[in-house]
Amino acid sequence: MFLVYTVLHFVFYYFTIVKQRPVSYAMMRDERLSIAAKIKQFPLYYFTKDKISQLTSLFTTDLSFVEMNIMEIIAGFVSSMIMTVVFALMLLSVDWRMALLLFVGIIPGYILYQQFQKSMVQLGEQKKNAQVVMIDSTLEYVQGMETIKAYRLEQSGKLVENQVDRYCTASDRYEATLTNWSMGYKICLNLGLFLSLGVGIAMVRSGSLTPATYLFFAIMGYYFLPSAGSSDGFLCNDESCKRIVG
Repeated sequence: MFLVYTVLHFVFYYFTIVKQRPVSYAMMRDERLSIAAKIKQFPLYYFTKDKISQLTSLFTTDLSFVEMNIMEIIAGFVSSMIMTVVFALMLLSVDWRMALLLFVGIIPGYILYQQFQKSMVQLGEQKKNAQVVMIDSTLEYVQGMETIKAYRLEQSGKLVENQVDRYCTASDRYEATLTNWSMGYKICLNLGLFLSLGVGIAMVRSGSLTPATYLFFAIMGYYFLPSAGSSDGFLCNDESCKRIVG
């Protein structure tokens, strides 16, 4: 039986990888062509220095990021949602009291998640702007390399270094904030687990809950809550990714 499970696991994994990658490339191919068609319709005054930098960032960074991660994000999000619904129905069918206690942390977790999204949109926009400025400075420096070499202006590269440092700072701030909010969100979800374990002990002592059911909820809660909390990792929080997908 274990051998059959192992073989099926690798077979499904293989077909998942084989099917996901072509779909991802095909989706982004259509997206690139669609964006290129829209750009052709823009008036001439649109193509300012800042807009050129944004378009360069879009085609060289944003689309590549989405192309590499879009199918994994969608598959992970859908599987997390399906698993959450299935586990919730299963737990409710076993004991609705313990199930509701286990789900208590979802309410503050949802409120915290809304604030988390607003904060990440703002930081994502700052990171995106820093990226555009960095790309603009880098392209300007590379395109003017002939002049720089001719007049020995190598010191002009300090501007590029400063923009790279600013982008790194914005990225570090974005990732640090993402980690903090994610940890807070998962702590809220685990409050339900701690509450159900504490109240469950009292219910077992009073005889209104069997030890087997209590052990079942303890084990399932340990596996259920991480899967429910993992959906935030699959959401696309970066503003550039949201703009492309949306």
